[in-house]
Amino acid sequence: MSINLLKPTELFFIALVISFVTSQGGISGAYLLLPIQSYILNTTNPVITSTNLMYNLVSIPLSIHRYVRERRPAMSLTLILIMSSSIGAVLGTWLRRHYLIGGYVFSYFMGSVLLTLAMELILSSLLIREIRIYEEVLRCYRRRLLLIITTTKDNTYKVNIPLLVIITVLVGIIGSAYGIGGASILSPILMGPMGLLAYVISGSTLIVTFIVSMMGNIVYVPWLSARHN
Repeated sequence: MSINLLKPTELFFIALVISFVTSQGGISGAYLLLPIQSYILNTTNPVITSTNLMYNLVSIPLSIHRYVRERRPAMSLTLILIMSSSIGAVLGTWLRRHYLIGGYVFSYFMGSVLLTLAMELILSSLLIREIRIYEEVLRCYRRRLLLIITTTKDNTYKVNIPLLVIITVLVGIIGSAYGIGGASILSPILMGPMGLLAYVISGSTLIVTFIVSMMGNIVYVPWLSARHN
């Protein structure tokens, strides 16, 4: 009995620490929780994917509320990210249900995602510009194929919209199949190659993670219930 009680206790405190640390960068930390779940529970069952997405729904709302009060999310950027990642989420959940069921297959997929993320973080850190803090988004608008973001520090950021859409769709596919909203993949790209700041994007990426996680649970929960019955 003590072993059975130890596992949820371990997961509780691990999830608490992960959420506290990673929310500072605009991500929920679910990408770290999934391999821990798999190791402690000794399973790659799709239930850990849906559990991870549910974790996002619980851990994110308070951070979103704070970021919205601080006027950090750029609405046009957020809407583009939501629409693109939602398309990817639909495709990702389909892949998880049909092709990423087997234990070995999902284990390799999980390892590939973590390895890719590690390489992405290393490369992106070399491209991140000088860190500035406490920048509020003053204006966010489209100009042809560019998204222009201006802040209260008189900084202007330009993002290629078609490229952003393609990247976000792919992130949505990988994230929903893995069991994350995708911010942990998307944030380093936005901060590295695209040159945006964590203070500007963290609200948007958390909102995207929340929406994608909600969509994933809408698909996974009925499907898992049907399989159980």
